[in-house]
Amino acid sequence: MQSFYLSTVNRNTVRLSWETNNADGIVVVLRTNNAAPTRPSLVPSIGTTAPSGTSGTAIKLEGANNLTTGVQWTGLTRNTTYYIHAWAYSGTTLSNTCISRSIRTPRKEGLEVSEQNTFAVSEITPIPAISEASIDISTSVSGNLYVEIYDLAGSKVLDIMKGEPISAETELQIPLNIRDLASGVYTVIISLGDDKVMRQLIIKK
Repeated sequence: MQSFYLSTVNRNTVRLSWETNNADGIVVVLRTNNAAPTRPSLVPSIGTTAPSGTSGTAIKLEGANNLTTGVQWTGLTRNTTYYIHAWAYSGTTLSNTCISRSIRTPRKEGLEVSEQNTFAVSEITPIPAISEASIDISTSVSGNLYVEIYDLAGSKVLDIMKGEPISAETELQIPLNIRDLASGVYTVIISLGDDKVMRQLIIKK
């Protein structure tokens, strides 16, 4: 597999994107253990446009290249770290190479409500951050969500989300990939429609 990304995480659904070069797709397993499990013995026979399952079960995701497929796992616990393990597959053959990513489900408490009371956000964690951070968002209305990072001069340095459609009553944890940003103090602006919240991001490398 060439690459595998996470875009958003809510209570039970993770949005994934991936690139597999010439493979047919990927098989994913979610667990609480960060150690890569023994690869599944078989490629699941059914691929679906609305994949779902429980922790520990293998799910087949079709397509060599895919953007933001929502995979739903039921029964996840709030504020808990899980690990997604993925293998590329071709036909009925799974790759020996496993790629893993960690996620953390949102926490409900400790959120600051936006100016117009349409959504709420947590503090950014960890602070200070080095190369990765995250923020939790809980919405009460639907709309297009933007997450942008600005430097102290007021210049935008990074787009995290560019107007992604969000449903009402959604809880998300949004990873912030800040590997390319230098040490310093930044402002993260989260906006939904014409409502917004600003959060401070401190990077120390």
